[in-house]
Amino acid sequence: MPLASIKCLFCLLVWLFGLAPLYALDKEISLGQRHIVLLNADLKTMYGTYFFAVSNKTKAPLKFKTLVMLPDKVTDFNAQDGLEPGDLKQDIDGKLYVEKEFRPGLSLVGVGFKIPIVKFGPDYLHFRTLFALEELSVAVAARSGLVLESAGFEVGLPAMLGTGVYEGIRSIGVLAKDADVKIRLSGIPKMRAWLEIVFVIAATLFSVLALFLAIRTQRSRTEK
Repeated sequence: MPLASIKCLFCLLVWLFGLAPLYALDKEISLGQRHIVLLNADLKTMYGTYFFAVSNKTKAPLKFKTLVMLPDKVTDFNAQDGLEPGDLKQDIDGKLYVEKEFRPGLSLVGVGFKIPIVKFGPDYLHFRTLFALEELSVAVAARSGLVLESAGFEVGLPAMLGTGVYEGIRSIGVLAKDADVKIRLSGIPKMRAWLEIVFVIAATLFSVLALFLAIRTQRSRTEK
């Protein structure tokens, strides 16, 4: 991992842990109110990691369970930072949740996901918030060419993440539970998709023409 990325990860930890208020401060273990999504994309897939924090205020490991707020149209997900594969589960309704023992102190949790890129038109990251959030930030690598836009969000990231490694947007004000969040992702070079279609059409026409010429040649030989 590049040094810049390590520094950025450290800033992320400080932001999620050191500055973020936590749900139910009277509880022994609680969930952070500031969440962040890191995104990347190629021509076929949008890759993301959803980060949040858990605080165990006791001196012993405690079991904790929380739903995971992944966007719509996710085709795959996996346990990442702070999780083992068995910590990520689904209930009978298909809702994704984390359940594990968290060590005393603050823990970073990351859940990876994949969403197919549409060949034509804009791509969206669509969330329905499962709980109120003080802040939701969505970031991409700086100079990646990817652009994020959403109503109710402003350009920029928290100061702790403003290291030049990432750029993105963050929510303006508190996001209420059941809020509809729709983030547009643009900048993916989809012209290649058009080229693929043109190539397929050209190849098909060539095959039809070749077949036509073969049949015509065979008839000519038969007539002779």
